[in-house]
Amino acid sequence: MKQSCTVLSVLIMTLSLLSGVGLAQESNKTDEPTVKQMTVPAVELTYQEQGQGDTVVFVHGAFADHRIWKAQREAVVAQGYRSIAVDLRYHGKAAWPEDEAAAASQYALATFVSDLAALIQQLGIGPVHVVGHSSGGVVVTNFALQYPHLVRSLVLVEPALASVVSDPKDLKTMSKIEEGIGPIFVASQEENDQRKAVRLFAE
Repeated sequence: MKQSCTVLSVLIMTLSLLSGVGLAQESNKTDEPTVKQMTVPAVELTYQEQGQGDTVVFVHGAFADHRIWKAQREAVVAQGYRSIAVDLRYHGKAAWPEDEAAAASQYALATFVSDLAALIQQLGIGPVHVVGHSSGGVVVTNFALQYPHLVRSLVLVEPALASVVSDPKDLKTMSKIEEGIGPIFVASQEENDQRKAVRLFAE
């Protein structure tokens, strides 16, 4: 009887240790950044997931993808949050469809907002903290207005919200920015020189 109890105790201890190792490995696994894909209506979106806890969704701006958020992603994960950095439709390494005219018609604010909502709903993670940079700030602002039940908080980083600018000095600054952006659109759309467009954008 004593021997049986000893064997049982050893077995329970072993199972407990193995269970603990398994949980630790699973925890480490979810803390590593993982690039995933999810199909939302008519398109497959790429997103990078890392960490556990309340979710922070990062949305990039023009000429960018999820990789721009590396420092911020690591910071929120270190604070105990789950990070999801999404590539908007036709950004990142996503292939441009053969039907360029149809794709161009879908390259629009309404499409990006709808895609973001579909991703969050299919992941079942709302409401979430949402962060948007530059033109991504426009996307997340409109997302928050249209889907308030999916938003816990909203952070805008250098948002391209020219429509809300009213101060004369700010309007003057915005006009200078628009002058600089003009050649970028010419290079991208009329000349179809994306390398030049990215260089001009960075400058």
